[in-house]
Amino acid sequence: MDYGVDRLKGKWNRLRKVHRMFSELLGHTGVTWDPNTNKVNAAEEVWQHFYTINKSDYKIFKREGCKHYHILGEIFSGTTATGGLGNASTQLPANSEEERQLEDDFLNGGVHVHVESLE
Repeated sequence: MDYGVDRLKGKWNRLRKVHRMFSELLGHTGVTWDPNTNKVNAAEEVWQHFYTINKSDYKIFKREGCKHYHILGEIFSGTTATGGLGNASTQLPANSEEERQLEDDFLNGGVHVHVESLE
C-alpha cells in the first residue's frame, strides 16, 4: 500500500500519542493492566480523572485496553519527549549531583511502563 509521507507521519504521530497516553494511564497509582486479557483495572475516580483529559481515547482504553502496547513501547520508548531535562529560566543551574541525576533519569527513563505477562 502506498501511503505517502504525510499519511505515514500522521499514523506515526497517532500511534505515539496512544502509547504516551496509555503509559500515563498505567503509571497512575492504582491502575493495573493484564496484558493477557488486555483489561485495564482502575477505580471509577481514576477513570473520571482521565476522562477530563480526553474522554474518547480513555474510554477506548477502559473498554479495549491497548492491544499492541509492547510493540509500541519498542518503537516509541526512546523517542517520546518527557520534559525531564526542561529547566525554567528562573531556576538556578543544576549542580553536579543534580546533573548526574538528570542524566541518569534521561538515559534510563522514558514513558513506557514495563508490564510482565502472566503466562
